[in-house]
Amino acid sequence: MLARGRHALLAALAIAFALAIGAPLLSVFLSGIGGGGSLAPFFSILESGYYRDVIAFTFGQAALSVAVTLVVGLPGAYVFANYSFRGREQMLALATVPFVLPSVLVVLGFVIFFGNSGVVNTALMGLFNLESPPLRILYSWRAIVLAHSFYNIPLVFRLVSAVWSQLDERMREAAYNVGASRWDVFRDIEFPLIRQSVLSCALLTFMYSFTSFAIVLALGGARYTTIEVAIYNLAMFRGAYGLSSALALLQIAFLAVVVWLYMGVRVHGGAQGVRIKRSFTSLARWQKAGITAYAGCVGAFLFGPLASIVGESLRRTVHGETTYTLAWYKELFFPDTQGFIGASPPQAIVNSITFAVLAMAISVGVGLAAAYLLNGPLRGRGVMGVATMLPLGISTVTLALGYIVIGNRLGVDVSFWAIVLIHAIISVPFSVRTLSSSLAAIDTRLVEAAQGVGASRLRAFFSIEVPLLKGGLIAAAVFSFAISLGELAAAFMLYGGRYTTIPIYIYRYIGGYRFGSAAAMGVVLMAVSAVSFYVIDRMGARMQF
Repeated sequence: MLARGRHALLAALAIAFALAIGAPLLSVFLSGIGGGGSLAPFFSILESGYYRDVIAFTFGQAALSVAVTLVVGLPGAYVFANYSFRGREQMLALATVPFVLPSVLVVLGFVIFFGNSGVVNTALMGLFNLESPPLRILYSWRAIVLAHSFYNIPLVFRLVSAVWSQLDERMREAAYNVGASRWDVFRDIEFPLIRQSVLSCALLTFMYSFTSFAIVLALGGARYTTIEVAIYNLAMFRGAYGLSSALALLQIAFLAVVVWLYMGVRVHGGAQGVRIKRSFTSLARWQKAGITAYAGCVGAFLFGPLASIVGESLRRTVHGETTYTLAWYKELFFPDTQGFIGASPPQAIVNSITFAVLAMAISVGVGLAAAYLLNGPLRGRGVMGVATMLPLGISTVTLALGYIVIGNRLGVDVSFWAIVLIHAIISVPFSVRTLSSSLAAIDTRLVEAAQGVGASRLRAFFSIEVPLLKGGLIAAAVFSFAISLGELAAAFMLYGGRYTTIPIYIYRYIGGYRFGSAAAMGVVLMAVSAVSFYVIDRMGARMQF
């Protein structure tokens, strides 16, 4: 009976995955090869110098983003892993906040902070009495790479420092005793043990940068386009679904290799033991100065854009005179007129919450069912584990394109539920890994004892396991809610002017140079993201990457 129930649950999950992911991908495939199985769209792309340049730039900016992320992030991971100082845990948690921020907030923060009239250029022009902005980063490859690094540096801090801090101190001391230098110890002992975590960060950063949408669309300008943005442009502006589908299939093929490599990475602590952290006060003066300078530069880079959003939301300039006011926040909740994008701020908030709640329910439900199966005696668990990670290798733009093609062929409007499903799909890997980890930590003897006194397996699950899963359930639910609330790409392709969400509202207002309204909405979204991460952290659920 128990085996029959597991197989029924597995069949239900397989059907759900086939409909939610398989169907749109199949529609993209069929559209890409044409009705007669023609490969003409692929040849059109590969023979075009423009699209070859787009593919090359996509790989190039992703690789460069990885390099910058590791170069800037690894010193911070070393400091967090090896030194003890006041507020260390709080600083590590705070430094992780940028990683969970919606991409549209990164765009807004970079525009306000690094723009020609932004905080940095205004300060430099005033300091050095310059007539023109000296730092021109926006609408260039530099802005794209910096924005991707902004996202992923915190990932290196958290993941690599967690592994680095578990290395056995005795190994390092033994090496010092036989005359090894600090560089020898790092090269021959420490790096081989943290290498898998570094590789994991590199591959994740590559995937996030490869499929980045909002950042490239907004900060790259007309000159710099990636595969993701090209798919969007072909489908939405040219109606060339065949070409966009072919390009999407190429992207899936490229990502499949990266995901395969990522799934082969096994991050662990290596030789775990006691790690003695040195006190920051015991360092030499030059070491303190170096760490302080590094922390100041990285802190300004990570939190300067966020602080500038908050400042812009409180500032209003009329006829050259700046005043500080809450007028932008008042406009959010008590708008006098309909927004110029066709939806008022309250409508955007309600739409976002509706999508987020529905996506959260689906993601947690699927995550709990998959985690239950992965922790049980089920054949093919490895295949199922890979399947639950599949959304990591599929861009939301590709999924949205698939649903658009389905809607066009069936002659029905699938926009609302397509947005909900895509938002749920992108958070399923986190839900599965978080709940699977929480479920594995439960002592199976408790369930066996309950069954021994007559409780059914289902009753034991809801009476014993679900209460013990509370932390993981809350973490998965909050993360799914926050991810949906901040997702732009799928909603941007599917909303059709009717389902304006908070990220769409912000993006449209950025395009209309209405930074005050965008910043006020951005602060609301930023607060939700920060609170979400805080709740996840307090629930004791590790960020499962």
